[in-house]
Amino acid sequence: MGNSLGEIHRVELGLLQACQQICQRHRIPFYLAQGTLLGAVRHRGFIPWDDDVDLLLPADGLERFVQAFAQERPAGVALEYFLQNPYVSYPWPKLRRDGTTSMPLAYRDIPTHWGICIDLFPYYRVADGRWAHFHAKACFLVAKRMLGVTLTFYEDRVKLSSRLVRLLPVGVRARIAGWMLQSLRAHQADGEDVLAFCRGGRFLKRRWIEGGDCRLPFEGEDYPAPADPDAFLTAMFGDYMTPPPPEEQRGHDLKLGEILWDTEKDYREYL
Repeated sequence: MGNSLGEIHRVELGLLQACQQICQRHRIPFYLAQGTLLGAVRHRGFIPWDDDVDLLLPADGLERFVQAFAQERPAGVALEYFLQNPYVSYPWPKLRRDGTTSMPLAYRDIPTHWGICIDLFPYYRVADGRWAHFHAKACFLVAKRMLGVTLTFYEDRVKLSSRLVRLLPVGVRARIAGWMLQSLRAHQADGEDVLAFCRGGRFLKRRWIEGGDCRLPFEGEDYPAPADPDAFLTAMFGDYMTPPPPEEQRGHDLKLGEILWDTEKDYREYL
């Protein structure tokens, strides 16, 4: 079983490079984000205990990426998106490596691809004004709830609101999530802010992301980064240069429970 953190990182770097190649061929901008950006700034690579890669793409660029991926899928790489599989429990795509395993044991019965993955978070341009911000955040939260409720079928404690949403068939929930993203796309405007889907949905200044030529070293290579990494990371994490306490220095198992990792064996063999 290949499941050391270093081996997991090597698989994720391969996915990052596959993503970069498609983006470069089609001139799609992308940026290091979240823990990956923080790792680039603080460690020039992965945060020592981190177990994923986070990227940020403009929403229209992400749509073009999904179309390009369908036409020129890299060998051994799958794109997982709720628009193709209604059981996917988040409103953004992931790239996953075939023949590997990254499976939270609590959710192993969800019929989805459980290979090692990287996240492709979209951000949407938002018009100035309170109503535009309310509409954008509401669309995101509804889409997130419609898809995320799939996880609650495998949890012991479930809120009443989630129980009500679960009464809807899975295909209906996915269609509602799709309508929310269509509404977000239709109402994009050239304001100062954008809504990024990472970290629960955050409003950021567009100038923090676009308009620069910032590249940062990450595991020996330079990758595109937001134009103002400090402003981006401060908005996301606050005092991002101070590591969290030791008990929080863990990967996704901190939130999802025990995760089965294997860089050499397909998740379907475990199922």
